[in-house]
Amino acid sequence: MVRKNAYLLGGNGAPNFGDELIAKAWLDYLSERSPEARITLDCNSINTPRTFFGLDGDRVQNLSGIKIFANTTIKTQFAGIKNAGERFLTGVRHGLDFFSNGTYAEFPQLREALEAIEDSATFHIFGGGYINSGIRPDSGFLIGFAAAVKRQFGAKIFATGIGLTPLHFDARENTAPLAEALSEFALFECRDVYGYDKLFNLLNNRANLVNGVDDTYMVRYVSGVEENTPRRLHLCFLRQEFGPELQGLQAEILAIAPAFDEVTYWNCVPNFADRNLDNLRRALPDMRVLDCHQLVFQPLPVGPNDYMVTQRFHPHLIAARLGCSGVFVQDGLYYNDKHRSVVHLGSSFKKYVPGMIDGTPSVRPARILERDAENMDRKRQVRDFCYENA
Repeated sequence: MVRKNAYLLGGNGAPNFGDELIAKAWLDYLSERSPEARITLDCNSINTPRTFFGLDGDRVQNLSGIKIFANTTIKTQFAGIKNAGERFLTGVRHGLDFFSNGTYAEFPQLREALEAIEDSATFHIFGGGYINSGIRPDSGFLIGFAAAVKRQFGAKIFATGIGLTPLHFDARENTAPLAEALSEFALFECRDVYGYDKLFNLLNNRANLVNGVDDTYMVRYVSGVEENTPRRLHLCFLRQEFGPELQGLQAEILAIAPAFDEVTYWNCVPNFADRNLDNLRRALPDMRVLDCHQLVFQPLPVGPNDYMVTQRFHPHLIAARLGCSGVFVQDGLYYNDKHRSVVHLGSSFKKYVPGMIDGTPSVRPARILERDAENMDRKRQVRDFCYENA
């Protein structure tokens, strides 16, 4: 019997705006492409996606599988390894050997996931920034495990739109397991040049490595506002309260807010307390809060006359694709490459330095807007290659 089912593994489930948007894009595509196939969604939650997407349990099963296993069991198992690069590579090796050394038999909680994988033609790690040696060093297991799936079950395995950085290894560390695992992928797409360069220098056979774009390029964005409508100031921050280096940021925002007809806050991760949202709500009582579900399912109220101040990656990327300009606030290594990658695509956003926020939109159309169709076509080519004859 020819297998047609598809197994998706991703970083959604919190929920988190960018991750949910990407999961929805792949679920929509597969549901339309293969309406008779069963789709398995393996992510950070076994409850949130069912209600968030309104999943049809007969067509799409959402289970506690490999992603949660990596977040918990693997994290605990290798917690004693303090060097992040070594821990990442140890996870890759452990994933590679998961079936060959019988490790899987020790974890009966994975039975449902392994049955779904065995019954699937494809195993797809879809986009996001949840695989790296910086803040998620246990995530290397996912790459090794995918390679083991190919060897054990013969599924076509691929990864799309992956943000790998920060990815750091000491010169002494043995990166051979990572190269071995990646060689099993039909395609491994990095969403930015920074992750691509890391892997390019690591691999001997680079034929399956793609310098691509974020998986949100599966979605064509059309502004939810008409031309010459009221100007909006869009805000989006991490949930931790601003540190000392950003103490003046809120004051700058409050100084320009009266020049706008509306202020919106993109509440990307609504299930966690957001101190910056709370502080801004007190200072701007008329501020409109857009929750994660609205951001994913409704047209975004963003246009070329708007202005955004954001710490988060996907609001920057998507607002820039809609012609918005503004400022991005970098927050450590994890976000540095994310924002740099959007600038590399042609965003007109500027890196925040104190005193620079003026609310003035860019005069010229950003290059990212002009290249939107081209970047969507790049993603279509990746998509078609992955699911071709699968």
